[in-house]
Amino acid sequence: PRSSMRSHGPDDLGSRRGDPDPTPPAEIDGVLTSLREIVGETNVLTDPGAMAGFLTDWTGRSATATDLLRPFPADALAATLDRDETYPEGAALPDLWHWLYFLPLHRLSESGRDGHAAKGGFLPPVPLPRRMWAGSRFRFLRPLTIGAEATKTSTIARLEPKQGRSGPLCFVTV
Repeated sequence: PRSSMRSHGPDDLGSRRGDPDPTPPAEIDGVLTSLREIVGETNVLTDPGAMAGFLTDWTGRSATATDLLRPFPADALAATLDRDETYPEGAALPDLWHWLYFLPLHRLSESGRDGHAAKGGFLPPVPLPRRMWAGSRFRFLRPLTIGAEATKTSTIARLEPKQGRSGPLCFVTV
């Protein structure tokens, strides 16, 4: 079975509403200073207007992952949720349990400071210190079945640089 999944929401945020410990401007300035030392002053964009042209080049970029849907992750989640069922070959995977599969794998040397894959591969290299997943919309073409190979495709649909109360933000719709 194949699935097509879309994620929607901000990717990088300078701070988020209700964050008890927003990144202080001095820390953001420190990150930007470090970036300037590494890539040069002209390669660090912080003005949303200046970033717009660069970021649009990422629109349409896709990443595809294929995974064999093995029973163990589903059985482990069922046990964690104190459920009695198991998921043998041929069983339908409950909706949204796809999160147990298609897990990214990257070397530590390819990680950002936050432990995620470094920006600039699939996601644009937005020079902001944090990432946040904000929500998703999914479309399953048919049930995902244990024992089957499945494919997930993620495509960058839109990038929106914005200015928030605490500084620049970039919303990435995938």
